[in-house]
Amino acid sequence: MCTRNEPGLFVVGAGPAGLMAAIQAARQQPGCRVTVLERGPRPGRKLLLSGGGRCNLSNTIVRPADFAGAEPKEIDRVLRALTVEQTLRFFAESGVDCYEEDAGKLFPTSDRAGDVLNALLKQARAAGVRLLFEECVLQVLPVAGGFVLRCSNGDYSAQRVILACGGCSLPRTGSDGKAFGFLRQLKLPLNEPLLPGLVPFRLPARHPLTTLSGVTQEVELSLVLASGKVLARSRGPLLLTHQGASGPAVLDLSRHVLVSRSRGEHAVIRTRWCLLDREDLEQRLQGAKSLAAQLDGLLPARLLDCLLRLAGLESTQQGSQLKREQRRRLYEELSAGELPLRSDLGWSVAKVTAGGVPLSACSLKSLELKDQPGLYLCGEMLDVDGREGGFNLQWAWSSGTMAGRAAASACVIHDPDFSRRNA
Repeated sequence: MCTRNEPGLFVVGAGPAGLMAAIQAARQQPGCRVTVLERGPRPGRKLLLSGGGRCNLSNTIVRPADFAGAEPKEIDRVLRALTVEQTLRFFAESGVDCYEEDAGKLFPTSDRAGDVLNALLKQARAAGVRLLFEECVLQVLPVAGGFVLRCSNGDYSAQRVILACGGCSLPRTGSDGKAFGFLRQLKLPLNEPLLPGLVPFRLPARHPLTTLSGVTQEVELSLVLASGKVLARSRGPLLLTHQGASGPAVLDLSRHVLVSRSRGEHAVIRTRWCLLDREDLEQRLQGAKSLAAQLDGLLPARLLDCLLRLAGLESTQQGSQLKREQRRRLYEELSAGELPLRSDLGWSVAKVTAGGVPLSACSLKSLELKDQPGLYLCGEMLDVDGREGGFNLQWAWSSGTMAGRAAASACVIHDPDFSRRNA
């Protein structure tokens, strides 16, 4: 173990943000002792599950508008620490090239998340980073000149500490939110409650849509208050499941739905099932054909039949015979039907955490906590979460880079040959 007389830089957590922070720190100050403490038996467990095991590691276009939880200008400052182009070059150095899929998603050409993790580990070894596993940090204690990390196997002394412990999502990977306890003990700011993000929802039992498991449709969802104010929107595929609703459109809106409910706001989710204005609908409803024939091609047949029933209509009715009120109900169901999302499916399937340390509590040059000098944060511990499509991993790379470089620059180098001997 490091002695109290020769402390170095410690990163808590060997996920994507923590590994990137350690690599960038060691590169920034080659003589700085950089140690990663991981509570589990191996690194990157959540990373290996990302993108269905293929690892959607970024997106071709990443903007502050793709994230929630902080001001766009604050998010932009952090994203600039490592851009998408720089991220791709970083992985290319280890032989991981990428290809673009729909909506700008970037995947390794091998379609293996393990290759992304191996690239990080290769870069860490080359930079002289030390990784210690099954080291559970129990407490972070500020002391003169740095910190003491109380761990399951003893204490470590550190000049600087980067917390990259993840949030609360997918707790089976070790990301269970316990690290937020360190911050509560130090009375540091924390935006709570911590809520699941990018999470599917249940629909009411026996709701007609629950019979359509496997049906997918491109939609626009809006979270709307009774006053008509729109709190958030999302666009993309909606997937109906045996439990309820999922897919990018639902996942992207989920954090806004849960935050709104935690505030006691009474908002509903409106669904634009297809791009059809009222005039287009009126034209389609001319003639003696059935509604099923007149609206054919707009939606999957099973979904169309379900929406017609929700509007109080039958697919065999003729559109030309509908009364004004029936036409109004049909248009509203197709363009702004309520999607009655009930409870979310919880942390076990959520991909990110909504909530955490406000970005405003950190220096935007370093991600060092303003109220606790020497303690840095990155990744999911910050109250910043992105939509589906590689944005959250880009946040991990960028925030890890900023925290790692800044923390290493602030360390006193005791042994300039340390990284060379441990490479």
